[in-house]
Amino acid sequence: MKQFNAERPVNSQLKFIFMLIWLSAIIVLALLNNPNTEISLHPWLAGIAETTFTTGLGWIIVARLLFITGSTIFAWMISVKHFEIPRKDYMLFFILPLVHFTVYDWSTGLFASVYWTIFLLVLYLLLPNESSKPPLKNILTAAICSGFLLLNGAFALLYFAAGIIIMTVFQNVSFRRVIIWIMGFLTPAFFVFFWYFIHDQTSVILSNPGDFFIKEEFLTFSRPLIFYSIPALLFILILVTHSRMNESKISVRRSFSALLFSLLIFSPAAFTSVFNVQILFSIYGLAAVLYWIKIIYNVRKRIWFIILWLIPLVFPFLFYWLMNNKPY
Repeated sequence: MKQFNAERPVNSQLKFIFMLIWLSAIIVLALLNNPNTEISLHPWLAGIAETTFTTGLGWIIVARLLFITGSTIFAWMISVKHFEIPRKDYMLFFILPLVHFTVYDWSTGLFASVYWTIFLLVLYLLLPNESSKPPLKNILTAAICSGFLLLNGAFALLYFAAGIIIMTVFQNVSFRRVIIWIMGFLTPAFFVFFWYFIHDQTSVILSNPGDFFIKEEFLTFSRPLIFYSIPALLFILILVTHSRMNESKISVRRSFSALLFSLLIFSPAAFTSVFNVQILFSIYGLAAVLYWIKIIYNVRKRIWFIILWLIPLVFPFLFYWLMNNKPY
C-alpha cells in the first residue's frame, strides 16, 4: 500500500476550496466581532495622553488589519527559515487571521495584534541562523520593542523572561547580551519617566506604583475547564510535533524548543485578568498554528490528515463562543 503523502492534497486543487472556506470563516468571525471603539491605555501614561478615549471604528479596523498582515508575514518568514515549512505554503495566510479574530472585541483585538506582532518580531530577531548568533543590534531591537509593552502593564515582564529563555536555549546568552537586553527593555520606560521628570509630573508614577498591575487579577481560578481547551489542544500538538523532532535538523529542534519554553514562560498569565487571558490565548493560538502546520506535513495517514485539516474550521468558533459568553 502506497504511503500517504500530505504535500499532495495540500498543494492540489483542493487548496482553493479550503482557502475559500477559511476566508469565509474569517469574514464571519470579523463581522461577529463587537464594534467597541473605546481604547484604554495604562494609567501611568496619564501625563502624556488620554488614558481612555474613543476613536473611529475604521481606524481600529485598518490598524488591526495592518498588524495582522505584518505578523502573518513574520510568522511565514520564521516558519520557512527556522521550522522547515515549505516556502510556497499558503495556509499561514488564512489560518492566522482566522485564529486572531476569535478575539471578539475590536479594541481588545487591536491590543492582541500588537502583542502578537511583537512576540513574532522577538522570535524573528532572536532565533539565529544555523551557524551564526543573532547580532547585538537584533537583541537591542527586540528588547526595545518588548519594552514598549511595559508601558501597558506587567504582561511585558513575561516578554522580558521569554527573551532570556530564547537566548539560553541557543546558548547565546552572555553577560553582555543580558545587559543589552535589560537596557533595551527599560529604554521606553526611561524616556517616559524622563518626560515626567522634565515636566515635573513624576507623581503620576511615584504616587501610584500599584497601578503597574492595574489589569491583573491574580490567582483567578473561577473559569471552567473547557475554557482552557486552547492550551490543551496546543499541548497535544506540542507532544505530537516534538515526538517527531528526531527527524529534523538540530537548528529546527532548538527553534521549536525556544518556542515551547517561551510559551511556558507566558503561562502564568492564564491565572490573571480577562485582558491578559485574551492576549495569552491569542499568542497560544498563533503557536498552535505553527505546530499544526508542522504536523500536517508529517502526517502519514489520510484520516488524521482530514481531522487535522478540519480543526482550524471548528476550533476558532468554539473559542469565540467561550470568550463571547464569558464563562468565568
